[in-house]
Amino acid sequence: MPENLKLSDFDESKTLAKGGIKQGGRHIAAVQYANNLLFKVGVSDNTFKYEMERWNKTLDPPLDEKELTRIMNDANKYFKSKSGEKNGWSKR
Repeated sequence: MPENLKLSDFDESKTLAKGGIKQGGRHIAAVQYANNLLFKVGVSDNTFKYEMERWNKTLDPPLDEKELTRIMNDANKYFKSKSGEKNGWSKR
């Protein structure tokens, strides 16, 4: 776990992880949650995909698969550009 985490990082993670976000806030919440998983939690590729799909099912209504995949790909590209990571989740 990264050493630079703050207690507030966990509070934000818990709030986002609960899901249940209604239409109008789902996209930005998905971007925030994806970035949180990649940057703060440091999940594996498989866990990232699984968790984003699980979390999406809690939304009211869930994002469509195309939008969710785009968010995941964009978050992964951003993560790789900032971290220098060569690997990462991507739908091929």
